[in-house]
Formats: sequence, structure tokens, C-alpha cells
Amino acid sequence: MLPKNADSETAAEIDAYINALAEMNRFSGAVLVARQGHVVLSKGYGMANHEHDVPNTPQTVFRIGSLSKQFTAMAIMLLHEAGHLRVEDTVAQYLPDYPHGAKITIHHLLTHSSGLPREAGLPTAPMVLSTEQVVELVKAKPLEFEPGTHQLYSNAGYQLLAYLIEKASGKPYAAFLAKNIFQPLGMSNTGQDSQHLVLKHRASGYAWADGQIIKVEFENIQNSYGSGNLYSTVEDLYRWDQALYTGKPVSEMAQDAMFENHYGVGKHQVLEHTGIAAAGRRNGFNAYLARFVDDRVTIIFLTNFDEVPLVQMMNDLPAILFGADYEMPKSIFRKAVAINPEIYDHFTGEYQLAIDSSQTFYVVKEDDRLFLVDEGEKKELFPESETDFFAAPDSEDTFVFVRNEKDQVTQMTITMLGGMDLVAKKII
Repeated sequence: MLPKNADSETAAEIDAYINALAEMNRFSGAVLVARQGHVVLSKGYGMANHEHDVPNTPQTVFRIGSLSKQFTAMAIMLLHEAGHLRVEDTVAQYLPDYPHGAKITIHHLLTHSSGLPREAGLPTAPMVLSTEQVVELVKAKPLEFEPGTHQLYSNAGYQLLAYLIEKASGKPYAAFLAKNIFQPLGMSNTGQDSQHLVLKHRASGYAWADGQIIKVEFENIQNSYGSGNLYSTVEDLYRWDQALYTGKPVSEMAQDAMFENHYGVGKHQVLEHTGIAAAGRRNGFNAYLARFVDDRVTIIFLTNFDEVPLVQMMNDLPAILFGADYEMPKSIFRKAVAINPEIYDHFTGEYQLAIDSSQTFYVVKEDDRLFLVDEGEKKELFPESETDFFAAPDSEDTFVFVRNEKDQVTQMTITMLGGMDLVAKKII
């Protein structure tokens, strides 16, 4: 049994932690933390809209990115339980002309083991596609591997799931979620976003550039059916979390199958505690929801700021709740050192992420300066040594070029957001 003042002490610790980040311009958003069915902290930090001096609150609406996938997965489980489809069904049963559809099951799509690539190649321009048009884009993509043999995180797979939901239910994806999940659970501030939708309490997305906060481009996400096109609030996501403890909106058996197979979610191990968790990102927004079911602990944060230390927060907030050691956020300011720019010639080329071969970027040299170019976006890399670089004085991200025994640059290790390492192989 926790002492009576445990929740208030925990709330004060979390509040101090988030305030420290906010004061360093490393967090803007809303946080909700609960334990044993009681809200420990529910609070907004920073501005939902800087132009109009509107602060964030627990009622502020944020884009939630890939947190959307768990609702797509739940919709599938609802249809599975009702007998309208089975997770063992193949795609070909619903789309007879789908390439390799006889090999790909709904389970494969839910677990990112279908062989579909990460992205379908959606247009970035503000044009609205139907789910059928999105599926045509997905159909045109070759498989990365034989279904069921590997795993590759795939937004395209979840976009295909949205279409299967429509085929099996006879209802538009957004309407099915609203009627069968959001409305029954009282999630009145959750739904499918679009470029033109007017939302009360909507947060604008921001980033940090050249020592100041800037407003980011309002990204076209409507076509990301099933994979990342929803908006919500921390309060609505808490309603979702609490409903799951009551066997809603599907039976406990179907729910167990969903979470044990990691449909739309992943596993998050912190110390001795195992959580069911998901994170999401859209341009200018980050989202995180973790449920430590055995401890009856819930952690939710939604942000309207790009440069948040996501992984650090994912580890530190549970540590606070579980009474473990953690470090308070510290101010970061990094300084570049002078090196011979001829060294940059060894680093230039094309790099491919080891975890996702479809994701490539370039390192280029211009006017004795080094830049990383990713999907048309260019950021300068500043040297801390002859191998270690950073992209901004107040960023934790580190880019380390690795050489082999022949002194050839073979890869780059990217350390991001509090300790997450990505390896990118140099291919050209």
C-alpha cells in the first residue's frame, strides 16, 4: 500500500522534471500520469499557439501519429470477434488481385511481418485520396521479404488494414472507429484529422531552429489512413486506457490476443516493469502512451514540439513512478571544434538505415561545410571531433562516422533523443 502522500510527491517530481525540460525549450505539450486508477498528474506545459498566447492544457488536441495504429488494430479485433473477418485471413480474400495477397495475412499486417515497405509513397501535397487510391499505391510496391520471415515497420501495412476494415464493415474507416470505439468510450476529442478540419483547442506544431521557436509546415496526414492520421487529447487517451481494464471495447480474450501479439503496440521494459507502449510522430508533434498493466500505471504525453527527448522521457517518467534513480534534465550547449574540412570528403555519400533498407539519406559537402540531406531537408553537421558531429548546439543528437580496418568510412551511428542508436550503412 502506497502512503497517502505518495501521489502528491510523485506529481511534484514529475512536474519539476517536465518544467525543467520546458524551461530549456525541450518540451511543450500535455502530460497525464495515473496509478491504480487515480490521476496523479494532468497538466499542460508551454504554448498550444504562440501567435495567440494560448497555453497547452489537458484538453488541448494534438496529432498522435503512430498511436493511431492501436485503434486500427482494435478495429480489426472488433471485426474478428464479430465474425466479419479473421486475423488468419489472407489479403487475397478481400482483394483477389492484390500482388502476393495469398501469402499475406491480416496477422502479418498487424505485426509488421508482411514484407510491405515502410511507406506507400503518399503525396505530400494537400490532395485527398480515398482508401482505394491509397491501396493502389501500396499495391505498386514490391515486397521487401517473404511474408512471415522478418519484421519491418510498415505504415503501408496499416494503410492496407484501414481498407480491409472498410471492406469487412461496409463503413468508412473513420466512421467505424467513431461508432465502435470513440463514442462508446466517451472519447469526444479523438478522430481522423484533415487539412481543412476546424478543431477547437487544436495545438499548432513547432520546432527549434537558429536559436528560436519556429512554426512547422501543417503536414497533410489525412491520407495516412490506419497508420497515423488521428488526433486526440491526454484525457481521451486516458479514457481509452481505463476502458481496457473493463474488457471494452472487445472481450478480455480478444484484447489479450491483441496485446500479446503486439498489434499496433510494442513492449517497453523499464527496470523490472513491463509495459505495453506506443510512440508516434508527425511533423511538429510527438506522442507516447504506456500501460504498465501489472502495476496499474499509465503514462501519456502529447507534444506540439519536434525536439523533445522522447526516449529519455520514456525511461525517466516510469523511473519516477517506480521510485527508481533518474537524472533531472540538464541544459545542453555544444561547441564545434576546428578540423580540416578535407576530412569531410571521406564522409560524403549515400547512407541506408540498417533497420529499414527503404530509408536512405545523403551526406554532402558544400563550401567546406558538412550537411545531412534527408527527404529534401538539409541540416548542417558540426564537428566535435574528427568523427563525432552534432546538428544543433542544444540538441542531444550525435552523428558518429565509423571506419573499418582499411580506414574507410563504412557507416554512421546516430544517437538520438536520450540514447536511441540507429546505424546507417554507407552504400555509395
